[in-house]
Amino acid sequence: TMKTAGFSRFVALNEQSAPHLFRKVLNEDLPFDSSGIVEKTHVRSRLIAHEDASVEDLARNVIIVLSDRVRFNLADAGGLVLASCSPGDIQRTAESIAHKLGIGGEIRGVDVACSGFTAGTELARDISLSSDKSVVLATSEITSRMINWEKPSGSVFLTDDARARGKAAKIFGDGTAAVLVKSGSQSRDFDILDAFAVDMEDPDNLLTLSPVDGAMNIDGSFREGKSPCINMVGRAGAKLMKLAPAAMTDAIRMSMQRALRYGTLAPSEALRHVVHHQANGGMVRDMEDRLKTMHHKDVCVWDAIADQGNISAASIPAALSHIQDRILPREIIAMPSVGAGSPSFRDGWLTKGCVLARKTETRMGQ
Repeated sequence: TMKTAGFSRFVALNEQSAPHLFRKVLNEDLPFDSSGIVEKTHVRSRLIAHEDASVEDLARNVIIVLSDRVRFNLADAGGLVLASCSPGDIQRTAESIAHKLGIGGEIRGVDVACSGFTAGTELARDISLSSDKSVVLATSEITSRMINWEKPSGSVFLTDDARARGKAAKIFGDGTAAVLVKSGSQSRDFDILDAFAVDMEDPDNLLTLSPVDGAMNIDGSFREGKSPCINMVGRAGAKLMKLAPAAMTDAIRMSMQRALRYGTLAPSEALRHVVHHQANGGMVRDMEDRLKTMHHKDVCVWDAIADQGNISAASIPAALSHIQDRILPREIIAMPSVGAGSPSFRDGWLTKGCVLARKTETRMGQ
């Protein structure tokens, strides 16, 4: 069998564990009418980073909690991979965090939006296997500052498209999560059986960044000057709701085929859990139906979006931090993603990916 890497426990921060970084915003606190959000998206609340908190602050704090939780000395790491789609120099941010926390080895910033975790896992696994050391994989997103929280107008008006008004506002939030990608024979919570992220053509430009002048913040205040805002032009939101489950189910199929080919997955092993990119809770039923037609009968598709919202690259690891203990030893779990083009919401492209893992039989406390 080929040498595999693995995951430690997953750790995420929220308004309770990090009140200095996050506050919780309920649907009824949004600056526009929030009726119908729960029915359509399953989102009840989202974390919002405090004004003075940066992507770097979020990532640095979650890495410190991770090292404490899994009893790992950061000086022993073989590198750091930081995934985030927030505007700014993500490579420089990763280097700054590594410098402050004493993390050596290969330092990489990755901007693959919603597939940031799958792309980051692939990269961290490669670094881990070549260095034979554990690599810190952190995801940190402040998407609330990439949203124009203005009240959407009644129908799809062109002015809404120009201003990205409320287009993505109902579901996005902020968040941060981290995990160690471990090499060799070290004890781990999950074995990584496969990980990949690929570009996918998007001729309709379904997910874009639009420069908006004086966009509204979630608290009703306005931003100075122009800021890039996540936009789903026209009927793009509805198209994405159809496209995403199909793309993620396809990514699972590809990942399982790859793992079978590599010999990391046995033909007798069945898929048990799916923790997909938590973009919209309304996608769960569609994914379940698609997986059934692929003969994955007893699959649990987890819906962790209620108090998390869509936090882009952090959505899968944050969801896993909540449900990891409900996955039994030897069960197979798929983590598919689909999202904006990389880097920086590249026009004409989306990304999709998948991580396939097996829960290990580690003893408690390891």
